[in-house]
Amino acid sequence: MGEGISLRVWLSTEGGSTLIFEHGGTWLHPLFALEAYLDLHPELPRGMLVIRDRIIGRAAAFLALRLGIHKVHAEILSARAVSLYACRGQSLIGDKLVERIDCMTEDLLADISDPDEAWAILCERRRLALGLSGFSSALAEDSR
Repeated sequence: MGEGISLRVWLSTEGGSTLIFEHGGTWLHPLFALEAYLDLHPELPRGMLVIRDRIIGRAAAFLALRLGIHKVHAEILSARAVSLYACRGQSLIGDKLVERIDCMTEDLLADISDPDEAWAILCERRRLALGLSGFSSALAEDSR
């Protein structure tokens, strides 16, 4: 992958593939950015999109499934992500399969199978990662 780019998404058609999105963020931020991008472009057929990322763990797999993207290729793929896709009759492609990604989010979602529960956990982790932990409290105090 290119310097600083961790996630790329192609629109795959019979005529070939076209790069439509790339993001150089860390953790799951590129997938959250992809969600915002897709919300702005509802005309894109999600079933024809292909994600290419460096690492796909269980959390990234949950997000990709939530986005309706069924074709995912990673340089490093966790067995936990593979099992999540497999139980839905879909598959992931990886250059290297590892048992687990060394990431707290991967461990938090290890036993989660409900996509809505996973989404709630991921949104809370994102909020904390962005430093918004006191945001809701501050707004509540200002409204009094």
